[in-house]
Amino acid sequence: MKSSAASTTTLSSKKSKNLTSTLNTDTSKNISSKENFIVYPNPVKSGTELNIRSKEALPFDVVIVNLDGQVVYSQLNNHDNLVTVRVPNLNKGIYFLKTTNTISTRIQKILIE
Repeated sequence: MKSSAASTTTLSSKKSKNLTSTLNTDTSKNISSKENFIVYPNPVKSGTELNIRSKEALPFDVVIVNLDGQVVYSQLNNHDNLVTVRVPNLNKGIYFLKTTNTISTRIQKILIE
């Protein structure tokens, strides 16, 4: 008989605690796989622009986190539906982009080339 308990995915490294705590969200918010936020281009070149469009007319936060769990970029309380983020000069690799508004949170991988 299968358990109905929710499962969570964790990274298997000592650094996962930092990443998990950085990306931890309020459980009262809807963490959805719906496309509430559209991010393009992905992959993005370091030092160029990343566009983030919100389908909701709500202020939202943008946070980019590296695989070590360090916040490398944040822009809080964006009031426009389309935000252009000048991606800082980051090393090539995988990062996590967290977009949050008052009703939903989305965490997705972005690739920096």
